Amino acid sequence: IVPVVILAARKCAVDPSPYVRKSAAHAIPKIYRMDNTRKEELIEIIETMLRDSTPFVLSSAVAAFTEVCPDRIDLLHRHYRKICRMLVDMDEWGQILLSELLLRYARSQF
Repeated sequence: IVPVVILAARKCAVDPSPYVRKSAAHAIPKIYRMDNTRKEELIEIIETMLRDSTPFVLSSAVAAFTEVCPDRIDLLHRHYRKICRMLVDMDEWGQILLSELLLRYARSQF
């Protein structure tokens, strides 16, 4: 069943509705807990979601990133400036998660 769920999450990650994309981001950690051998496929979906320009989708993608692949800081290089600009538009919980993630990124890169 996990391959079907991953396929659905991949499709929902690029849906026109930001609420569907946010739900897909929330599903990624749950899928990872069901089958952690599919980590690379989930990381690809997270990469797609890090490109999103909607603050609440991006905060959900950061939450998924933090749970599934917190050691893959290299995924943030391309999106660093955009993420910094969007920090002020996120909700409180997203700001906390993103601040911690950006702190880890800055410590490892600068």
